[in-house]
Amino acid sequence: AMILSMTITSILPPIFLRRLQFHYYQEDYLNSQRLLVAYYMLGFVVTAVSAIAIWLSFSGTPYPSWWIIYLIIYFIPFSFFWLAISPLYFFRKYAALAISYLVALAFIGIMYRLMGAETYLINIYGLLLGAFFSMIYSISFLYIRFKILGMGSEPTAPPKLSFVAYSGLSYAFVGALYFLLIFSDRFIVWSISHAEYPLLANIEYEKAANLSLLVLVLPFGAMNYYLTKLYECVSREGEKYRMKEIEEYRRAVFKIYFRGLLTTAILGAVSLLSLYYILSEVGWIASEFQLKIFVLSGISYCMIPLFYLGWLLSCFLYKPEPYLKFLGLALALSIILCMAFNRVLGMEYTPAGFAISTAILALISLKNSLKNVKEIDQAYLSAF
Repeated sequence: AMILSMTITSILPPIFLRRLQFHYYQEDYLNSQRLLVAYYMLGFVVTAVSAIAIWLSFSGTPYPSWWIIYLIIYFIPFSFFWLAISPLYFFRKYAALAISYLVALAFIGIMYRLMGAETYLINIYGLLLGAFFSMIYSISFLYIRFKILGMGSEPTAPPKLSFVAYSGLSYAFVGALYFLLIFSDRFIVWSISHAEYPLLANIEYEKAANLSLLVLVLPFGAMNYYLTKLYECVSREGEKYRMKEIEEYRRAVFKIYFRGLLTTAILGAVSLLSLYYILSEVGWIASEFQLKIFVLSGISYCMIPLFYLGWLLSCFLYKPEPYLKFLGLALALSIILCMAFNRVLGMEYTPAGFAISTAILALISLKNSLKNVKEIDQAYLSAF
């Protein structure tokens, strides 16, 4: 349910919110608010249609009815949550974004203590509460700026929605391929495990793979910090340089990018080694089976922020198209290698295929982003 919701909802924000972003940076908060409400309404429609499609797709399969019902029950709140928090990324309201997660987690934690772990609806209510907080914050934020503070400019004439949608397709497809890639090893394990029907999770595998996600915390923090510095350098520092000083401008961008890569890589390695020691000591990953899965998955997640740094920088430079090919290649390679490692060496080596494909993806992304940095032209960027 989570994978389906992330993949399906990842297509909508890059297409729709690009138009909202146009009005927002023109300080046209009235139209921004209208578009945000329309985005949420469209999100509800997309979620409902997707839920019906999922129900019809699985109804003729050997899965029991309770499994399909649970899939739909969890798919809907997950989709609402991802759609609700997406505008906060566009507005760069990271504190509100963190609070949305904390509201959901705090509610789930408190209610589990009060009502017991058997009440599965607690997770659903927590996700819906976090989504509701994000939606109210985003709408109120624009309303206060326009209505109460009187900020903003006159309504602006936007580009046609068809143009915005078309130009946003590359971003949308890249996002969908990315979410398919990061779960590619799980697809293989779920599909060829010895169970009554495919796509049933192996609990031992899931425990180690999910704990390895903690590796992302430190490198993602560094990545976001350096991305912010890169955005500022590319957009603001470029105005200080004249055309004949463009090489100096490019060197300034490269220095920040290189420091970001180095810091992110070091923090990823430190995070993996620290978690390996801590989780082994407390007994959360005790067996050799889980240790292999944790280490191999952790290596993969060390590569993801390095890829992200190049990908998001290229998106900021309006050059996302090559990443369709990069991610398509990485996804195909991951599926083939994960299946081979699973069949030949065993389930615990399945993440090795994911690790190899993400390492290759990070290297290709690095090469492409370095090329973009060396060709940065402020006159080209200002046209957007």
